[in-house]
Amino acid sequence: MTALHRLLNPGPTATTPTERTARLARGPRALAFTLGVALAGALGACGGSSDTPAASAQAPAAVVARGALLSTPNTVATLSATQIDAMTTASGLRTLAGAARCDVK
Repeated sequence: MTALHRLLNPGPTATTPTERTARLARGPRALAFTLGVALAGALGACGGSSDTPAASAQAPAAVVARGALLSTPNTVATLSATQIDAMTTASGLRTLAGAARCDVK
């Protein structure tokens, strides 16, 4: 039997309507409190830091200069500015995109 079922169906202990109403009124507060504690625990578990200095001092396996290509690029297609303008005009996007400024490789 779940806790929610016990809250909504008080059973033989709450016999009068007043007792049932009081028990149902405690249910949402207890649920809100439980969810609040669970949320605080989850947020607390996300934070933290490493206490071992060796963990933060490890160097990456391979250092690559920022923006450097790892291999030579392959040219898939080349579009001239005229071709790009023709495609944007045909699709109706020319007014939004404007004229092409250069060729694309």
